Amino acid sequence: MLLGLALMFAWGLLRVVVFSDIVLPLTYVLPMLVCVWTQDRRMLWTMAAGFAVLNAVQATWLVPAGTVTPLVHAATFVNICVGAGVVDTIIRSRRRLRAALTDVRAQRDELAELNDRLRDQADELGRQGEEIAAQIEQLTQRNEEVQIQAEEIQHLNTDLSRREEILDVLLGLVNVSSTQRDALGLVVSRAAPLWEPAAAAVLIYKMGADGLSAVASAPADVAAAADRIPDRFVALAIEHGRPAALADASLRPDLPLLGRAADRPPFAAVLAAPIAVDDAPYGAIAVYAEHPYEWSEEQFRFIRWLAAQCGRLIETLRAREQLTTALAALDDLNRNKSQFLATLSHELRNPLAAIRYALDLLQMPQADAAIARRVVERQLPHLVRLVDDLLDAARIERNKIALRRDVVDLRTVVQEAIDAARLSGAPGTHRITAHLPDAPAWVSADPDRLLQAVTNVMSNAIRYTPDGGAVTVTLSERGERALLSVADTGAGIRRQDLGRIFDMFAQNDHAKEGLGIGLALVKSIIDLHGGSIEARSEGEGHGSEFVVELPRATAPPPERGAPPPLPVSANRRVLVVDDNEDAASMLQSLLELRGHTVWTARNGADALRLAEQSPPDVVLLDIGLPGMDGFEVAAALRRSRTGATMFLVALTGWGSDHDRVRARDAGFDAHVTKPAELHEIERLVAEGPARARAQAGDAHSSRRDTPPPPASGHLPAP
Repeated sequence: MLLGLALMFAWGLLRVVVFSDIVLPLTYVLPMLVCVWTQDRRMLWTMAAGFAVLNAVQATWLVPAGTVTPLVHAATFVNICVGAGVVDTIIRSRRRLRAALTDVRAQRDELAELNDRLRDQADELGRQGEEIAAQIEQLTQRNEEVQIQAEEIQHLNTDLSRREEILDVLLGLVNVSSTQRDALGLVVSRAAPLWEPAAAAVLIYKMGADGLSAVASAPADVAAAADRIPDRFVALAIEHGRPAALADASLRPDLPLLGRAADRPPFAAVLAAPIAVDDAPYGAIAVYAEHPYEWSEEQFRFIRWLAAQCGRLIETLRAREQLTTALAALDDLNRNKSQFLATLSHELRNPLAAIRYALDLLQMPQADAAIARRVVERQLPHLVRLVDDLLDAARIERNKIALRRDVVDLRTVVQEAIDAARLSGAPGTHRITAHLPDAPAWVSADPDRLLQAVTNVMSNAIRYTPDGGAVTVTLSERGERALLSVADTGAGIRRQDLGRIFDMFAQNDHAKEGLGIGLALVKSIIDLHGGSIEARSEGEGHGSEFVVELPRATAPPPERGAPPPLPVSANRRVLVVDDNEDAASMLQSLLELRGHTVWTARNGADALRLAEQSPPDVVLLDIGLPGMDGFEVAAALRRSRTGATMFLVALTGWGSDHDRVRARDAGFDAHVTKPAELHEIERLVAEGPARARAQAGDAHSSRRDTPPPPASGHLPAP
């Protein structure tokens, strides 16, 4: 377009300046011919309009009067219009010709592509025809082979039936054999007659680290010679994993056969097949002849089949041995579980008896309530620990222990475990010595679980160390591993017990208390952290040492600020829902003494009715309710008109991860496992309403509590 404007301007200037007195009508048409080359119709008509205007201007002002007649100007105007129309026609014709040419070229390309595809299809059909012809030829050959094999099978059917009957008898006899050697000896003794008159001996070899050794032979005296002089040919057959035969040993002096006594002629021919057990090489079965012998195809097939039967026989015997071992292990496990149940009964009855006596004491006049309270305070944590150990044992069996990793200083964990061990034992009865490094020992671990494991090891050392004994704790580093050693001067561990000391319910003869699951839990926790634990002892009376290895972390933990203080608890409206009347009434009394207003309900229907009549701030809700369970009650409360601002706490004996997820999905804000500490319940009651209102978006709440950070019992947001 710019080219047309420039050309029009230049030509118009030339026409006015140079040819101002000359009338040349066709001179206006010549510039428009450029549009034939550019194919720009808009530029063409723009130039035509411009030239028409210029012609009018020239006729009116530029050309002197009388020089050019009006007829000439009219002819020039007509010439411009006709020229523009002709050029436009030429442009459109050229475009149509180009489009037609493009279509022709496209059709030509399509025809060429179609021709290529047809050629490729023809080639493919040719190849398929060749493949079909080759397959027909192969099928023909296979048909001929099948016919030949069918003829061979007909000839061998009678002989194979006899062999199968003999081997069925052998398998029946092997079922009562005690060892592999006896069973394989029975196999070669019954199979030897099948090779007569060619065979002079049949042997079964086993490949070991020291080479071949004879497991069974017929006759029996050949086995001794096999151990003295190994058979290189049989070893070669095992190495290649397929049957092999040597018709004349004199032709291969580089492959010496099985040697014999001086008074017996040497073996001159051999047929061997490898034996595989569980898809791994085991050995071979070999048949020897005293004279050169051409082994038949039938004999090749039979020794291959016999080798396969020997492999299955050995697998069966191994499986039977493993089953016997497993049954023995089950017997041990049953004995351990019986001991565990007896120990559990003892461990539970002791604290329960103390608590029962304390309750009896409280019923007596002039009784010292402080003594009874201290007894209950000591025995209740013991019961809780027993229940926690049982839950951890169940998590071990289901592989459900989850870690919440952080970068922690192992020195801090060890020191906390030492402090806990000192508090748990009688004062001054044990000497606990700690050797901790000056530099931090960073590890990536769950601090709570790791503290549980180290505390269990420490408690175990103190439990089996007599009064006045010593426990030494050493923390060191070895390369990229942190090493923790807990050594004691106690009862020690028998050597035969070192291999099972970390098994579930395992206890030794010196066990004083416990359920036999502490060390199993320790090993599971250490394994989850990518570490290892080893028990060492020189025997009974020589003490023991437990060595824990953990991978070191590469970076220290981030700095953490001190947690904000617990807010002062205001009076809360609390609804306690529990079908256990004693538990509900005791919790009601405790909360009322803390200044709260408390209602109780025994089932879900009563809870919903009370919540509708007087909406509570906090609901402490049991899960195992009669009829409508706690999950359904929580969902119904959330759907009520004030449910969005209630703080729902699942106070339940169900404490698995699955139960926590169900509680969160049902609408609970927190999950607490019974028996819960009073300060934890008080914390949730104090914090809960503010958090519930914040979540509900109630910006105009009448209370002014500032939402604190989530308590430990809070559930994560879904």
